[in-house]
Amino acid sequence: IMSYDEHTREVYSVNYDLQTKEHFISSSWDNTVRLWDSTREEALMVFEEHSYCVYEAQYSPVLPRTFASASGDCCLKIWDSSEKNSVQSIRAHDFE
Repeated sequence: IMSYDEHTREVYSVNYDLQTKEHFISSSWDNTVRLWDSTREEALMVFEEHSYCVYEAQYSPVLPRTFASASGDCCLKIWDSSEKNSVQSIRAHDFE
């Protein structure tokens, strides 16, 4: 059993990459999404573009390494987990 302790606020979601079956992501009220390898205690990458709580991060069921995150900053972001910055940012809603 492993403990992953890098988020500084509550974790709101965890999602496993069903394409590669190697990694998982977690989203948190600390405004970040983190990429993890289940065999390591440190995050592989931290995605920090959101300016408010990240309520959900979900891997694409068909595109390897691709995931989306939704935040209280009213944005939906599309990510390639091999890149530090988002691929696309969409104003998705008017309120948290």
